[in-house]
Amino acid sequence: MEPREPLTRLLSLAPAAESESEGFQHVLAKLASWQQMPQPLPIGEVRHGLSEREMDVLKRIAAGDSNKQIARTLQLSPFTVKRHVANILAKLALARRGQAAAWWLAHSG
Repeated sequence: MEPREPLTRLLSLAPAAESESEGFQHVLAKLASWQQMPQPLPIGEVRHGLSEREMDVLKRIAAGDSNKQIARTLQLSPFTVKRHVANILAKLALARRGQAAAWWLAHSG
């Protein structure tokens, strides 16, 4: 179920007099802005739960960069890169960065 669906259903149950209030209109405006947010990637481009930044780091790992090189390239601290690498390995259920590089090469084409 789309996350916005329950909220839309709930708002449709509001009494007519309440739906004219300023607060209610604010909620409707917020809901409309959420509906304009970018849609998920198509099926062929699933990122397996990786954030955009994690995908950037994974791409650099696949290019053979060290954490220090990745930090410089992406203007991050080495600690942040280390955390991203750990998150990538956990999300993809991998043990080593070499496996992550192989995963990227298999899924980036």
